[in-house]
Amino acid sequence: MFEKVEFAGSFTDPESVKIRLPEVVIAGRSNAGKSSFINHITGKPGLAKVSGTPGKTRALNYIRIDDSFYFVDLPGYGYAKVSKTERERWGAFIRQYFKISGMIKLIIHLIDSRVLDSKFDLEFTRFCEETDAGYLILLTKTDKLNQSEMSAALKTAENNYAGLRAFSSIFPYTVKSGKFKKNVFAAIRDQLIG
Repeated sequence: MFEKVEFAGSFTDPESVKIRLPEVVIAGRSNAGKSSFINHITGKPGLAKVSGTPGKTRALNYIRIDDSFYFVDLPGYGYAKVSKTERERWGAFIRQYFKISGMIKLIIHLIDSRVLDSKFDLEFTRFCEETDAGYLILLTKTDKLNQSEMSAALKTAENNYAGLRAFSSIFPYTVKSGKFKKNVFAAIRDQLIG
């Protein structure tokens, strides 16, 4: 459990963040449950808010944890109503962030367990291949699946992603039970210490 959690600000340029600390990136499609995950993992309901215009936000939200690292909430991608030009701008913005940050230790990629064939998720995973950061996949909204659907979702996700160099682990995750919360804490600790 984290002892000190505070919103540090929204930035369009990571170099403008005054206090540089290791970064744990939270990424996913616009409706993958990033805000719910951040609020749950930090124990701070309402800390992360859903954007009023999904797919439009182009800022990095920095959340300082125990004065030792940041969660960096990336703008959601893959929003259906966003133009190709807007998606390309998002891609350029994120590539620039990854290029100049120099502090990224772990990428936590949230994927909706009911939508495992999204080309946007696959594209982002390939992008993660180009980084040296650790990489963890969380299948979200698993509370909406029965046991057989959950097993099938895990198998599909492993088939889609396990062959990639960046692949580390896949965990089902639901804010209702928090069953794999300890695994996320362990992955963060391992990447920040290692």
